[in-house]
Amino acid sequence: MGALAECERALIAERSQAGMQAARRRGQHLGCPRTLTREQVAHAARMVRDGTETASGMAALYSVDRVTLHRALKCAVVSDVLCDSGASFSPRQPR
Repeated sequence: MGALAECERALIAERSQAGMQAARRRGQHLGCPRTLTREQVAHAARMVRDGTETASGMAALYSVDRVTLHRALKCAVVSDVLCDSGASFSPRQPR
């Protein structure tokens, strides 16, 4: 009985992996929905870069954690989301 359950569980895991790979090929986002739009990330990057607002201030404005905003800014730089407007953001290096 245990071997049958183990085999069934392996089949379920295999199908789940196949479904996730198919979703990735279609370009779908897996996991939790994103909390910030591309426009919000670009706006935050501009404000922080210009010195108009701090990253913590922008995070409070968008009701997200400071770490969430920094992660979004880092991902935006990597994926060239900000290249359309010529903007760039370089987060501070840790000391």
